[in-house]
Amino acid sequence: MPFDPSLHEPGHWDEAVSKLLTSISAEEEALATLMNAEAQKILAFIHQDPALSNAPSSQEYIQFNHAITRMLDTILMTKWMLMKKMDSVLFYQSSEKELKESGGASTDQKRMPEYWDELARDEGMDY
Repeated sequence: MPFDPSLHEPGHWDEAVSKLLTSISAEEEALATLMNAEAQKILAFIHQDPALSNAPSSQEYIQFNHAITRMLDTILMTKWMLMKKMDSVLFYQSSEKELKESGGASTDQKRMPEYWDELARDEGMDY
Protein backbone atom coordinates (compact mmCIF):
# COMPACT_ATOMS: atom_id res chain seq x y z
CA MET A 1 0.00 0.00 0.00
CA PRO A 2 1.60 3.31 -1.04
CA PHE A 3 2.14 5.96 1.57
CA ASP A 4 -0.36 8.85 1.44
CA PRO A 5 1.11 12.12 2.82
CA SER A 6 -2.39 13.60 3.23
CA LEU A 7 -2.89 11.16 6.11
CA HIS A 8 -0.43 13.23 8.14
CA GLU A 9 -2.95 15.99 8.59
CA PRO A 10 -3.90 16.11 12.29
CA GLY A 11 -7.56 15.27 11.74
CA HIS A 12 -6.75 12.14 9.77
CA TRP A 13 -4.29 10.77 12.31
CA ASP A 14 -6.53 11.60 15.26
CA GLU A 15 -9.43 9.85 13.53
CA ALA A 16 -7.25 6.81 12.79
CA VAL A 17 -6.10 6.61 16.41
CA SER A 18 -9.68 6.94 17.59
CA LYS A 19 -10.76 4.09 15.29
CA LEU A 20 -7.86 1.93 16.49
CA LEU A 21 -8.80 2.50 20.14
CA THR A 22 -12.44 1.75 19.38
CA SER A 23 -11.51 -1.50 17.64
CA ILE A 24 -9.24 -2.51 20.52
CA SER A 25 -12.04 -1.84 22.97
CA ALA A 26 -14.58 -3.83 20.93
CA GLU A 27 -12.19 -6.78 20.58
CA GLU A 28 -11.41 -6.75 24.29
CA GLU A 29 -15.13 -6.83 25.06
CA ALA A 30 -15.68 -9.70 22.63
CA LEU A 31 -12.78 -11.64 24.16
CA ALA A 32 -14.20 -11.12 27.65
CA THR A 33 -17.54 -12.52 26.49
CA LEU A 34 -15.80 -15.48 24.83
CA MET A 35 -13.72 -16.23 27.93
CA ASN A 36 -16.83 -16.09 30.10
CA ALA A 37 -18.61 -18.55 27.78
CA GLU A 38 -15.60 -20.89 27.88
CA ALA A 39 -15.54 -20.71 31.69
CA GLN A 40 -19.23 -21.61 31.81
CA LYS A 41 -18.59 -24.53 29.45
CA ILE A 42 -15.74 -25.78 31.65
CA LEU A 43 -17.88 -25.52 34.78
CA ALA A 44 -20.71 -27.44 33.11
CA PHE A 45 -18.29 -30.16 31.97
CA ILE A 46 -16.54 -30.68 35.30
CA HIS A 47 -19.74 -30.66 37.34
CA GLN A 48 -21.17 -33.65 35.54
CA ASP A 49 -22.06 -36.40 37.97
CA PRO A 50 -19.55 -39.26 37.48
CA ALA A 51 -22.14 -41.73 38.85
CA LEU A 52 -24.40 -41.11 35.85
CA SER A 53 -24.23 -43.47 32.90
CA ASN A 54 -23.47 -40.60 30.51
CA ALA A 55 -20.43 -39.40 32.49
CA PRO A 56 -17.48 -38.39 30.28
CA SER A 57 -14.89 -41.03 29.48
CA SER A 58 -11.16 -40.44 29.80
CA GLN A 59 -10.97 -39.86 26.05
CA GLU A 60 -13.71 -37.22 26.28
CA TYR A 61 -11.79 -35.45 29.05
CA ILE A 62 -8.69 -35.41 26.86
CA GLN A 63 -10.65 -34.09 23.85
CA PHE A 64 -12.32 -31.43 25.98
CA ASN A 65 -8.97 -30.35 27.42
CA HIS A 66 -7.51 -30.14 23.91
CA ALA A 67 -10.42 -27.99 22.70
CA ILE A 68 -10.03 -25.61 25.66
CA THR A 69 -6.28 -25.38 25.06
CA ARG A 70 -6.84 -24.46 21.39
CA MET A 71 -9.35 -21.78 22.39
CA LEU A 72 -6.97 -20.31 24.98
CA ASP A 73 -4.17 -20.28 22.39
CA THR A 74 -6.43 -18.34 20.02
CA ILE A 75 -7.36 -15.88 22.76
CA LEU A 76 -3.68 -15.43 23.64
CA MET A 77 -2.75 -14.69 20.01
CA THR A 78 -5.60 -12.20 19.73
CA LYS A 79 -4.50 -10.47 22.94
CA TRP A 80 -0.98 -10.23 21.52
CA MET A 81 -2.28 -8.53 18.38
CA LEU A 82 -4.30 -6.10 20.50
CA MET A 83 -1.16 -5.30 22.46
CA LYS A 84 0.68 -4.55 19.19
CA LYS A 85 -2.15 -2.23 18.10
CA MET A 86 -1.92 -0.41 21.41
CA ASP A 87 1.87 -0.15 21.04
CA SER A 88 1.29 1.53 17.67
CA VAL A 89 -1.11 4.03 19.20
CA LEU A 90 1.31 4.81 22.02
CA PHE A 91 4.17 5.23 19.53
CA TYR A 92 2.10 7.70 17.52
CA GLN A 93 1.17 9.69 20.61
CA SER A 94 4.76 9.85 21.85
CA SER A 95 5.97 10.89 18.38
CA GLU A 96 3.39 13.65 18.24
CA LYS A 97 4.40 14.84 21.70
CA GLU A 98 8.10 14.91 20.75
CA LEU A 99 7.34 16.86 17.58
CA LYS A 100 5.24 19.42 19.41
CA GLU A 101 7.90 19.88 22.09
CA SER A 102 10.61 20.29 19.45
CA GLY A 103 8.55 22.84 17.55
CA GLY A 104 7.61 20.54 14.64
CA ALA A 105 4.36 21.53 12.97
CA SER A 106 3.21 18.13 11.75
CA THR A 107 4.04 14.46 11.97
CA ASP A 108 7.43 13.54 10.52
CA GLN A 109 6.45 12.10 7.12
CA LYS A 110 9.53 9.88 6.91
CA ARG A 111 9.54 8.49 10.44
CA MET A 112 5.98 7.09 10.56
CA PRO A 113 6.09 5.03 7.33
CA GLU A 114 9.45 3.59 8.33
CA TYR A 115 8.01 2.59 11.70
CA TRP A 116 4.99 0.88 10.10
CA ASP A 117 7.21 -0.94 7.60
CA GLU A 118 9.53 -2.05 10.40
CA LEU A 119 6.56 -3.20 12.49
CA ALA A 120 5.15 -5.15 9.54
CA ARG A 121 8.50 -6.86 8.90
CA ASP A 122 8.84 -7.77 12.59
CA GLU A 123 5.36 -9.31 12.59
CA GLY A 124 5.78 -11.00 9.20
CA MET A 125 2.97 -8.99 7.62
CA ASP A 126 2.69 -7.68 4.08
CA TYR A 127 0.51 -4.69 3.47
